[in-house]
Amino acid sequence: MGVGQVRLILALMLLIGSGAWALPGAPHNAEGLCQRNAGSLFFDGMQPTLLVVLSPRMPLALKEWGRMRVVAQQEGLRVVVVRDPQVSDNEWQGAVAKLGVDDLQTVGEMAQALAADCGLLNHTPAALIGRCGAVHPWPILGVMPSHSWSLLLRARVDQLSEVACK
Repeated sequence: MGVGQVRLILALMLLIGSGAWALPGAPHNAEGLCQRNAGSLFFDGMQPTLLVVLSPRMPLALKEWGRMRVVAQQEGLRVVVVRDPQVSDNEWQGAVAKLGVDDLQTVGEMAQALAADCGLLNHTPAALIGRCGAVHPWPILGVMPSHSWSLLLRARVDQLSEVACK
């Protein structure tokens, strides 16, 4: 890992660790429809959950997802995968078959409105982390190295550990 990558990771950790994500002015999904709808649909349990939207239109999303899923599971996250609602079932099935990722054949489509409300349509993989009905307001976008992915997942889970479960 180069010096630039280490600096970027440290800067992200400082920002994430500062609690700035909870301040007013956070992305629109900090409160409102995403919080209310995604929280009750996907993040109702005590175990931290990673909701991931995948699309074959991003070249690395499906290829790298298996590795990223393993890292998320090693971090103790329950993983829920949905497909980008902008991708037809035929396109999805063709891409999954071509890459030989059979475990993704039965992935359901995320609702278009919810994906838009949560900021999950512009780049994939796009992920949210939540627990106990609460959703971290910042989506995680794109493929990243395992170590960086692990650090980011841990930071988000740590922030959500302050959420009281009912």
